[in-house]
Amino acid sequence: MDITGEIDLSSMRSMINAFPDLIKMVELNHDVMKQMKEFSREQFRGICILGMGGSGIAGNLCKEMYSDEAYAPIICVSDYILPKYVTKQWIVIGVSYSGNTEETISAFEQAVNRGCPTISITTGGRLEVLSEGRPICYLPIGFQPRAALPLLISVQIQILETILGLIPTDMKVFSKKINSIANTWKNTSISPKIIANEIVGRIPLFIGWQHLSPVAYRAKCQINENAKTVSFFSVIPENNHNEIEGTGMYGTFQIVPIFLRSKYETTQISKRFDATERVILDEGVRSINLRIETDTKLEELVAFTLYVDMISIELADIRKVDSVSVERIASLKRILSE
Repeated sequence: MDITGEIDLSSMRSMINAFPDLIKMVELNHDVMKQMKEFSREQFRGICILGMGGSGIAGNLCKEMYSDEAYAPIICVSDYILPKYVTKQWIVIGVSYSGNTEETISAFEQAVNRGCPTISITTGGRLEVLSEGRPICYLPIGFQPRAALPLLISVQIQILETILGLIPTDMKVFSKKINSIANTWKNTSISPKIIANEIVGRIPLFIGWQHLSPVAYRAKCQINENAKTVSFFSVIPENNHNEIEGTGMYGTFQIVPIFLRSKYETTQISKRFDATERVILDEGVRSINLRIETDTKLEELVAFTLYVDMISIELADIRKVDSVSVERIASLKRILSE
């Protein structure tokens, strides 16, 4: 599938703007859906999602989204080595947009050798070859892996909901809802452009809880890759047991804490967010609180992901950098190949 005629694949902004439409673009075909339903009837012990970088973040998002509803553990592996406890009783989902991510290929080969039931999500490459005779979900070609996130997450939502026997999300309706939510950000006090201007020349620290923890990580990665600058992420409540002692240096290093606040926070978690902000304020540093009005937890997770992507592209434009190029990653790969 090639949609290069519809989206400017040389423009990160164009790809990010297409996020809501990409959510509905790929549906599991009949054969893959049938295999996923067969997986759901088996007594599997867990689900292992393999992936690195842009191909890996969708697994982390889905893991946090569905772990509470799963009757077996869901884990994510971003490494060459598949844990020994992932046996043939585990379902392994190999995710590599290019199909040639060496860490994912290594772990996937181990899964095949152990007799694990697998499904691959890719555009081709070595992963396609290793998946011969096994379920494969093909993605549209031509995207930067990080820009392919809406494709990757929509496919994994469909896979996990089918395997776990959950009510399926209508991706076309869901796409419209995310687009509608995104339209509400324009010309408001929380527009991505305004937030980008707040953090230019400073170091953003994105802080999330539960399903918004991987969104905080996604924000950090997008600022790194798209805006070519430093960013970090943190997780509540773990932050309160170590990192909070470093807040006295936030002003010195121009760190801007950005809290991703959830409609689904428990009372205890809300108190921790508020108390953390108070401690930081006592150090003379102001935080940014972000909230997005949504109807479901899944909407909140995906809408926030699109929102932080938009912040990164606005920051890239302010800094006048090429958000598509990844020269240092390419340089690293050249060094490793030598």
